This record gives sequence, structure tokens and C-alpha cells, in this order.
Amino acid sequence: MNRAITFYQRTLICCERVLGGDHPNTLTTRNNLASADEAAGDPGRAIPLHQQRLADCERVLGGDHPTTLASRTCVAAPQHARRECRPHLLVSNICSSGYWSGSHPNGSVR
Repeated sequence: MNRAITFYQRTLICCERVLGGDHPNTLTTRNNLASADEAAGDPGRAIPLHQQRLADCERVLGGDHPTTLASRTCVAAPQHARRECRPHLLVSNICSSGYWSGSHPNGSVR
């Protein structure tokens, strides 16, 4: 796992330098690094990376974008594992975000 983390760290540095912090590949790499940290049992490093990605996604893509919604789940998962998050509140926030509205197949959730 340490090799994967090192790889993702180097890739993130390159993506930020070459593509910029808002590029979709940079956002994905940041998520991959956070997930690797989480899998390695280091939520203290994973959570801030997930939170940064969520903030970037909200700013770049908007609060209703599917990637932003997935980022919210990524932020909640390690916090839930540490008993710092109540998942039913996360689902409530996602459902009330407007993403699931009339034309969405799950529009009845609202």
C-alpha cells in the first residue's frame, strides 16, 4: 500500500503543476490518494484530502453534480468509521440538494 500512496502523491504533485488544481484528473488523483490513505488505515490523512476534493468539486462542478455528490460520500465514510458522522444526515443532504428532482428516476425520493 505504501507504494501506491507514494505513486499517488507524486502523481498529484504533477497533476497540480501541469494541469492545475481544478482539472478533473487532479481531482480524481486527490481522491485516489485519499482512498489509499484510508485503506492503509490513516483517516487522519484521508479526511483532509477528501474534504479538499469536496470543496474543489463544489466550486468547480457545483453542488448538484454527481461527482460532487460522490465526494460528499467520500468525506462521510472515514468519519462514519470513526463514529464522527451520521450517514442518515448525509443522505438527507444529498436528497435535498436538488439532484434528485422531477426528471431523475429517483425523483420520488424528494
